[in-house]
Amino acid sequence: MRAFSLVLIVAGFAVIAAVYAFDPGLDLRITSHLFFDGTAKKFWLADHPVLVSLRNLNSAIDIAIGAVLVFGVIYAWLVPTKPPPVARRTVVFLLVTFLLVPVFLANGIFKSHWSRPRPYHVAEFGGAQPFVQWWDPSGTCKRSCSFFSGEVSAAAWTMAPAVLVPGIPGILAIAASLAFTVMIAVVRLAQGGHFFSDAAFAALITWLIVWVAYGICYRKKPVSRSDSST
Repeated sequence: MRAFSLVLIVAGFAVIAAVYAFDPGLDLRITSHLFFDGTAKKFWLADHPVLVSLRNLNSAIDIAIGAVLVFGVIYAWLVPTKPPPVARRTVVFLLVTFLLVPVFLANGIFKSHWSRPRPYHVAEFGGAQPFVQWWDPSGTCKRSCSFFSGEVSAAAWTMAPAVLVPGIPGILAIAASLAFTVMIAVVRLAQGGHFFSDAAFAALITWLIVWVAYGICYRKKPVSRSDSST
């Protein structure tokens, strides 16, 4: 399953990059046809209460997860029980992946230095800035830019705890994580906060780092000859 999931992630990168290479205007068309009212010159679902509530839910989940992880680290440090209630490598896996992708990569690095304007900032959707492709970091956005989506990355990060759930419940947890990620991506596109490529690459980058971190934290140690002979 790990090998298959890596193939899916890499294939996702390749397919999306190829599609945008052949169709550079795809982001504009998706946004224009599905989410932007050309007559009223606005994103017609931007302030819909359901979408606002879903976005707030995503933020609340991020805060709750962060608080639980910090509490887990502090608890393990202050109350060094043997064995701990949650494996230390599980806490490390969840904390490192959460801090690395949604916090550090998305909001700390890309959104501060990859100057792609958001949809509601570009001229095609009533803004004043020129549209640039996802791969172009030389846009006119100064801060909190479009590529890649921190909120979609945070939603996609729920794959990290999902892959730790064994058996049939684990499959359901993975399906729920995927559905939640798609839902938050649609919310951000509908509100004019991100293009499709921002959301797609946010999810793929997050899943790739979760995959790598899982392999590091949960790789099986080779059995030594002394172990095998006992």
